[in-house]
Amino acid sequence: MHPLRLLLPALTALVLVSAAKADTIPTAADPCKIASTDSVGSAGWSAHLSRRAAIFMIQHLREFCRLASDDDPRGTPDALQTTRRALLGTLHAQVLAPLYRAHPDLAAAQATGPRQTAFTATRRDISRRTATRLVDELQQLQKQFGDLAPAEHHDETEAQAIARAERLSSTTAELSFAELIAFTAYPDLFKRAFRNVPVQPRTAERDASFRQMAPPRGTVRLSDAAYRRIKSFMRQLRRDWPDVDDVATISWSKDLKRKGPDDSGWIDEGAGWTLGAWHRSEVPPDVIDKVRGLDIVFNADDPSTLKGKTFDIEGNQLVLRN
Repeated sequence: MHPLRLLLPALTALVLVSAAKADTIPTAADPCKIASTDSVGSAGWSAHLSRRAAIFMIQHLREFCRLASDDDPRGTPDALQTTRRALLGTLHAQVLAPLYRAHPDLAAAQATGPRQTAFTATRRDISRRTATRLVDELQQLQKQFGDLAPAEHHDETEAQAIARAERLSSTTAELSFAELIAFTAYPDLFKRAFRNVPVQPRTAERDASFRQMAPPRGTVRLSDAAYRRIKSFMRQLRRDWPDVDDVATISWSKDLKRKGPDDSGWIDEGAGWTLGAWHRSEVPPDVIDKVRGLDIVFNADDPSTLKGKTFDIEGNQLVLRN
């Protein structure tokens, strides 16, 4: 499933919160500084953005560096540490240093004060050139750090696997939060950044998994409220990505968590049904149902529990009714 497309309806909600006045950054020291990047200097490009936008980005980039610098409890190979330090150096040189050049006092190693909470950035907060450059740099860093993610150990417990996934999610989330300034000021940059979400190739194993979790076609219904919600969601996807052929999906998630830019940790929302989308080429055609004219894929650990049931909306959440 395209996880970032699940964020589309929530992107505005993530940033439409009150903005606290902030004159300094609460981090006591800059964890992004390494030996090769001790000086900001005058060389290189300079960002053009407001002070509050710079503070918001810097605090999330520093948190990313802090999390990214933590070693895996099982040990981190020397080669991986070297590569990671090089990427942190790139982040400092290509992202943080331009922010510091725009607001030199923010580069100070010691800084105290309230956090800059998320806010709806406008074009007055950041120039298009700066927003475009920062998004390009951060997208590339996200990919590179994702490639460094620790591999699964065959002997790790379920708790260790969950902890590993949460460490990775928390780390990469901070880069995503730093991008919000550019994305809210220039929504087209969000669409451009995620226009080419990699399509997962179909395999016999993946097809078998889809078929195992899908109920017989024609056995699941949608209430009027659920139909309107899904239709609106798909209309937004097609408006934002008109060249992408997506299929709606409703899936059961055992452990839903969310985290916004102002949250100190992940908020556990328990189990529940989630609405998302697959690229049509990612799923076998025989699991795509058509309900009230909508192409949709239903997934559940036990698909027999969906037969004859109706999806409805209750309290802004998808629920299953008899």
